[in-house]
Amino acid sequence: MKLRSVISLLVGFILFFTVTGVSQYIYVPFNDPGLEELLDELNSEHVFILNTVVKPYSRKLVAEKLAEALSKDSLLSRRQLSEIHFYLKNFRQEVRFLKNANNGSIIPSQLKFYLLNADPVNVSIFHNSFTFSYIPLIDARYYLNKNASVYSIKSGGAISAYFGKHIGIAAGIYKQFANEILVDPEYFEPGWGGNWNHWAKGGGTYIDWFGQLTFSWKWGMIGIFKDRLDWGNNYHGANIFTSKPPSFPSVRIHLFPAKWIEFNYFHGWLSSGVIDSNLTFHEHNGLKTYYQGKYIAANLLTVTPWKYLHISLGNSIIYDGNLQPAYLIPILFFKSVDHTLSATIDNENSQMFLDISSCQIKHLHLFLTLFVDELKLSRIMHKDQHNFLSWKGGLKIFDLPVQNLSVTIEGTRTLPITYQHYFPTLTFETKNYNFGNYLRDNSQEIYFEISFKPIQRLNLELAYNYAEHGDNFKYGQVTDPTVLPVFKNISWKKKEVSFTSGFDLLSNLHLFLTVQYRETTGETRFIPPLYYGTTATMSLGFLAGF
Repeated sequence: MKLRSVISLLVGFILFFTVTGVSQYIYVPFNDPGLEELLDELNSEHVFILNTVVKPYSRKLVAEKLAEALSKDSLLSRRQLSEIHFYLKNFRQEVRFLKNANNGSIIPSQLKFYLLNADPVNVSIFHNSFTFSYIPLIDARYYLNKNASVYSIKSGGAISAYFGKHIGIAAGIYKQFANEILVDPEYFEPGWGGNWNHWAKGGGTYIDWFGQLTFSWKWGMIGIFKDRLDWGNNYHGANIFTSKPPSFPSVRIHLFPAKWIEFNYFHGWLSSGVIDSNLTFHEHNGLKTYYQGKYIAANLLTVTPWKYLHISLGNSIIYDGNLQPAYLIPILFFKSVDHTLSATIDNENSQMFLDISSCQIKHLHLFLTLFVDELKLSRIMHKDQHNFLSWKGGLKIFDLPVQNLSVTIEGTRTLPITYQHYFPTLTFETKNYNFGNYLRDNSQEIYFEISFKPIQRLNLELAYNYAEHGDNFKYGQVTDPTVLPVFKNISWKKKEVSFTSGFDLLSNLHLFLTVQYRETTGETRFIPPLYYGTTATMSLGFLAGF
């Protein structure tokens, strides 16, 4: 095909989508537990329909859902209605475009209110089809128990902007300081990890950039990202993709051509940490180090056969060496591609996953997630063998039997060797952080939580967490990983009871105070020194912008 023909097709492709209406998308991860809880609550109470399997949501989607809830105020409690008004003030850029929504969910007087009553933390500029917003990023936490006094501070800033009808950008940077590292690749602790520069006397620091450039149309988005993601329904750590690993660059596609179907895809560039000895060389008393290439591709198709029932099926692959164009095709089953490219040799590391989420019973969210690392049907009937699987299931009940009360029950079970690979360049991780569940393989846990909101923006939470990890097997050090004992020996165990009081002072400023009692036994390398033994820990802090 001639170059002129290719250019003509690309121009025609872009022009086709630019006539489909205003559709800008920015996917900025928020870490506001109050807003996340409200969206889940309104979804389970049939105020709107929300697919919760892939996060972060786009800011436009959040604004649209909150606006849709406003149009159904007869279904809302006084607290819910007040919280919707409160959180919408943080979506000035998106509210500005909702006046053109076909459902008329926001009336002009409400639109003016949100544009004029934003929180003072944000700085926003509006000019015709251009909008710009700046927000500071601060996450300050302090922990105290008999073992240590620990501080952790993230500080930085982020911008977001929309250009015309179809282009969105977002970017930010923050620096993390901590006198003791609490989230590390080896630790069984959830949270955001980073590429730490360790201090000589303990603790460390790291810097993380994130950003995105998106082009959107009425039923889809394509963009370039450097960010975190979260796949799989959960309330206490996903087991498909978690946000714990540091942000990584990727190309993403998000399609929603009909109400009953949604498709997500990304191709990412990872860090293998494995030196390429063929390219590494010495020059002028210095060493120029090159690392082997590592990539990931993943897709997830979600169908909604009935209202409030979402069934998602997808697969992913980790591969090394050079960039493989075949994995840039979003809709493929990557395992089959691997067999074709590798001439029937299983050369790469592929995975499959299934997620079922149901809010069909009002006030109740049921979910089940299955991560398949390796599966052979013959092992299912063999009592002495197992496949490499991770299960997660649970439920959350809202406003029953008491209004403003929610109950969460969640369980996770991951069999040995899941998420691992015998080639270090093909492990299910980047920068040594596992993409899957934060407890990794040969682990299981139960999580129980009762949450109560006596007044708007105040959340009181009582939680119990029991987790344990079996033998710490390594794939390359065992002859037959399918016959390894499952939880025969427990190398680490945790029992934890915590009470948290959280309050949203502003729509992007969250305060919290937590009192936690924890018992940990077994190998100390799996937890930070702060939590060695039996501890009663008090922690407090605030989050702004995150």
